[in-house]
Amino acid sequence: MSGLTHYRYIDALRGFAFLCVLTVHASLQVPGLPGASLTAAGKYGVQLFFLLSAVTLLRSVAVRSNQEQSPIRNFLIRRFFRIAPLFWCGIVLYFLLDGFAPRFWAPHGIGFWHLASTALFLHGWSPLTISSVVPGGWSIAVEMTFYLCLPFLAKRVRSAWSALSLVFFTLVGSVFLEWLVRPRLTAAFPPAEEFLAGSFLYYWFPAQLPVFLAGFVVYFALQSEALKRLLAVPGRPALLAIMALAALVGLSGVQSTLIPRDIFYVAAFSALILALAARPFAAAVNPLTCGLGVISFSCYLTHFAALRAVEHFLTDETFAALPPRVGPVIHFVALWGATLALTAAISTVTYFLIEKPGIRLGSRIIKRLESGTKAA
Repeated sequence: MSGLTHYRYIDALRGFAFLCVLTVHASLQVPGLPGASLTAAGKYGVQLFFLLSAVTLLRSVAVRSNQEQSPIRNFLIRRFFRIAPLFWCGIVLYFLLDGFAPRFWAPHGIGFWHLASTALFLHGWSPLTISSVVPGGWSIAVEMTFYLCLPFLAKRVRSAWSALSLVFFTLVGSVFLEWLVRPRLTAAFPPAEEFLAGSFLYYWFPAQLPVFLAGFVVYFALQSEALKRLLAVPGRPALLAIMALAALVGLSGVQSTLIPRDIFYVAAFSALILALAARPFAAAVNPLTCGLGVISFSCYLTHFAALRAVEHFLTDETFAALPPRVGPVIHFVALWGATLALTAAISTVTYFLIEKPGIRLGSRIIKRLESGTKAA
């Protein structure tokens, strides 16, 4: 649609976000891996996905609101057909792999209500369903909830300062809500399952809302002429990018803070987005990272299965003969690389066979509805 521009640096950052997620999940399979705190920080790649989602969707809403008769309806249709087809295939895939068996998020196994709530994108509101059917499915629940909130927020948040204020208030509100809910939710589980309450309260939508709102701040910052002039000076985008990367590495060594650590990672990611928007360095924005970013949604959903498949061939015993400090590193590199290759291959297929047809179907439905509205 006219007025919408595709930004390669956004694709590249999506690619890096997936690589972060892959890094943490691969590292969890390698006991004794040196630098485990750094690889564990890869989990914040999901927050980078959320940031980028807020930035791109705000831009889309701003453009399409002046071009469509029913932009809110069309936005929800567009997002549904972007997410649902592949996610529903993910439900089928992981049910075939795991069946009704017990797992981390469902210690007593899953039932049909787990499957139904997940298919309806309601799984993000219960500790027993948030990620029990599709691994990592919590992020899809959070993302879909954000879609419902976005039209309301986009109309009322009109500047970087108002967005920043909302980040602060929702961050305080999420901490207070966790303090209020945690003891009651913990009491609902037997002692051996109390971990579910704490994990759930980290992943649910209220805890992640400040991240999306930080994306609003980035969106308005990208519109700022003053910031554009500031970053137009040679060397400044590179300096900002280096500072952001240094902060990300430094944060991996921070064990605990009074403020949720997510917000510090989000701040560093925001600076990185601004730096690459000002100057998309070839080292970061290139055909490989952009290509991975295009298929990143498929990669996110399929890499769990790919990692399982690779683990059958690259076990701990495969590297047992190597020195204790070297073996885990080589094991991790081999596991990471093989999983990435397999995931990229599978995801290229699912992108063209599932994602793209779903997007086209949503576009056809919107076009038909828009034509009917104009005729009426």
